[in-house]
Amino acid sequence: MPIALSAPDSVAGSVLDEASPEALGTDDAIGPRRGRYCVGTFGGRREQVGQARAFLAAFLGDWARVDDAVLLIGELGANAVVHTGSGEPGGLFTVRAALAGPWLRAEVEDQGSSWSGRLEDAECQIGRAHV
Repeated sequence: MPIALSAPDSVAGSVLDEASPEALGTDDAIGPRRGRYCVGTFGGRREQVGQARAFLAAFLGDWARVDDAVLLIGELGANAVVHTGSGEPGGLFTVRAALAGPWLRAEVEDQGSSWSGRLEDAECQIGRAHV
């Protein structure tokens, strides 16, 4: 049964008691994993990264590696807001997490960028002085 979670300025958030096997993957020894799943969509602004971290922390509760997971989602959320279309006016980013025992799968989906994916086209910021 879904449980709605709300956060200031979040577009949507929900936690499902049981995750789909596709979300959690499979364990070759026991088959599809069972667990919980959450998804939250947030406005593409820097302050919303903190809301995404709080959303994931609330979902994970007292899970053993909650601090590590929240830190990583924060980094991915910040990258989405700063480096992709998610940070444009009206932009969004989505946090998804599936928890099954000691296993966590967490991701941030952003709205993409114009970068072609070629490293030769990337602009390096290291060593540049901004005047």
